[in-house]
Amino acid sequence: MKKVVIILFIILLIIISVLAYLLISENQNQPIQNNTGEIQKPEPEEPTEKIGKIETIEEYVNIRECLDKYINYSLNVQEQEKGMVNGELIKQAKDALKSIISENMFNELEITDENIFEKVGITNYYRIEKIYKFMEETEETNQYFVEGKSINKISLEKEDFNLIFTLDKENGTFSVIPEIYLKENEIKNLEDFKLDKENTIVNNGRNTYSTKVTDEKICNTYFSDLKNNITYDIEYTYSLLSDEYKEIRFKTIDEFKAFINRDFSNKNDRTINRYNVVDEENTRYVIVDQYGNTYIIEEKEPFDYTVKMDTYSIDLPEFTTNYTSAENERKVTLNIGKIIDAINYADYRYVYKKLNKEYHSNNFSNINEFIEFAKNKFFDRNKIKEFQCKKEENSYVCYLKLANKENEEEEKTVILLMNLLEGTEFEILFSD
Repeated sequence: MKKVVIILFIILLIIISVLAYLLISENQNQPIQNNTGEIQKPEPEEPTEKIGKIETIEEYVNIRECLDKYINYSLNVQEQEKGMVNGELIKQAKDALKSIISENMFNELEITDENIFEKVGITNYYRIEKIYKFMEETEETNQYFVEGKSINKISLEKEDFNLIFTLDKENGTFSVIPEIYLKENEIKNLEDFKLDKENTIVNNGRNTYSTKVTDEKICNTYFSDLKNNITYDIEYTYSLLSDEYKEIRFKTIDEFKAFINRDFSNKNDRTINRYNVVDEENTRYVIVDQYGNTYIIEEKEPFDYTVKMDTYSIDLPEFTTNYTSAENERKVTLNIGKIIDAINYADYRYVYKKLNKEYHSNNFSNINEFIEFAKNKFFDRNKIKEFQCKKEENSYVCYLKLANKENEEEEKTVILLMNLLEGTEFEILFSD
């Protein structure tokens, strides 16, 4: 009887162990829900020797160009089919879309002229988040596995997407393995992909990409991504801000949203007016649009970067170098630029922190009183028309003639005193 009990007990332990193992294995493959209710997927496995992450930002720019062509060709088919005005235009649009789909796909997916948009058309905003590639540099073509989010431009609903691009480096051509094929064949990474790679891709006039990637093109790609993310996924854009910058400039996402709603209502028509690329430990792209707004994109590694939306909150290394070597009058001018930028961005907290302590305690009991004062003192958006400064004892008296950017016939004169402090620090007080 004792032997029977022992045997049953051992069998029970084995059953419990097997069930526990199965339960743990199942949970490892399930999405994880964090404490905010947001669904997070398990981290993908690390790349193998055969498959790795992209090594240069140029590779990302090339893939982005190919994906944008894919979207534009799809949108054109949709537009022509909706119009139903000219059968030849519809055929041309479909031919363009067909021209970039991998030849292997037409039989696999039973693609025809009638169903091509339904089968492979894409029209959402596609944000690329990760790119993997076969590490076979000796071949004429490179193959990339792209992961990201597909975002509906109306509802803003997000879904995961995967695509495979083959780029012919010699011919400057590309082809696409569409998402429907990957889903039907349960392909989740390049190692699952068994289809033979095209050795060369013939140039058909529509399936080309620019093999020459300039700094200007990199900046335009990053800037386009930023505008689209602001438009379609503000939470994701906020996550791109560095922690240090968020702590100083936007402590909460609500503050960031208020900034975007106020200052970026015309974000889609913004273009790059000038840019500067600084190659240091982290490559930094400083972009200025046609309205004078500055954006700083700092790469930790290719396609892994943080964003800042101004140059005054945190001093750039090149600013500190120039400031340190400048004459005091030039330092005053640079600091005035920071003050006006902050006022134009409604960043009254920055200016409030720069107030002389005695002046602050005598005039403002809290930041709200200062905000009311500043709104009367300045326009919402100011342009410096004239600026003069002169030294009086240890301070610099600054005379500013400001014009309203919205109506330059409106002008105001502002007088303030500035004291230069250690490093790049300074303090100000306003004169009546």
